[in-house]
Amino acid sequence: MSVSKKIVKPLKKLPKKILKIPRIIYAYLSRFYRWVASFAGRFQFLSLRTLSGKLLAGFEFLLFLDILLGVVYGVSLWQGYSQLLTVSRVLATYTVGSTVVLFALFVVVYPFDSRGVIEGFLVDTGVRQRSRMSPWLIAAAVGVPSAVGVTAVLADRWLGFVFTALSILDALVVIGIFVLSVALLTGGVYAFLAQQNEYFTHHSLTVVAVRDHDDDTQIAVLRNDGDGPVSLWQAKVEDSKGNRYLIDRTVSFRPGDKRELKIPGEFDLEPTEFGLPPLLGRFMESERETTVYDREGDVFVLQWEA
Repeated sequence: MSVSKKIVKPLKKLPKKILKIPRIIYAYLSRFYRWVASFAGRFQFLSLRTLSGKLLAGFEFLLFLDILLGVVYGVSLWQGYSQLLTVSRVLATYTVGSTVVLFALFVVVYPFDSRGVIEGFLVDTGVRQRSRMSPWLIAAAVGVPSAVGVTAVLADRWLGFVFTALSILDALVVIGIFVLSVALLTGGVYAFLAQQNEYFTHHSLTVVAVRDHDDDTQIAVLRNDGDGPVSLWQAKVEDSKGNRYLIDRTVSFRPGDKRELKIPGEFDLEPTEFGLPPLLGRFMESERETTVYDREGDVFVLQWEA
């Protein structure tokens, strides 16, 4: 092989290797998150379905980071790593402050949560249902404002400038901090919601038959194949193409019961396959199925009778 081919051949593979970097980083972060979540789960005394349970989980996670940063700070002080010492001290300042804030919120929220006040509010306002249907929307609603706060604090702390007098370099640094903060915070909240939503996803409702109705609607006959009752109170149906429909009456199933569900005629109940690029496949499902989202947060993915 000539010298030119030895140089050109690795260069041709370089773009593919660069594109794999985000996937590799995501894989390692996912493993770290799962390890921390499994470890913290042993100390999770409240259900993650409650707001106080989420606050407790966040408090425990930040407490773990506080201990980790404390170890890094101690080793840096012992070995004389001045730069690592400064970074760990700054990060510990923010994580300790956040830990205190989360614990204070937990103390305030828990009495209301234990009486079902917050649960009732989330159900009545539809926030619980929305968090199941659109986790990216909830993640952005939490991540973007939080990123604004993080950017303001870090920019002022580390750059030491007034926001009314930005140079081009300062502006690029601020934009970089903001974009990174949005990505990390939004992605973290989404990963948490996606993992949590798995606990409330059921496959107990089976489509027995579908027939056309005389008013441009169709009737889906569903059967409850689960061991417990199912109540679709103010539920929303999302078909495999993303169309949504509100069930305006309460449909209840006992185990083995069959019920008729009227849905729009244009609804496509059959599963739909989507061709997604490799990177998007990490964040989106390549196959979408008809799903029913209950007001209380239970999710039913419709199955088809064999």
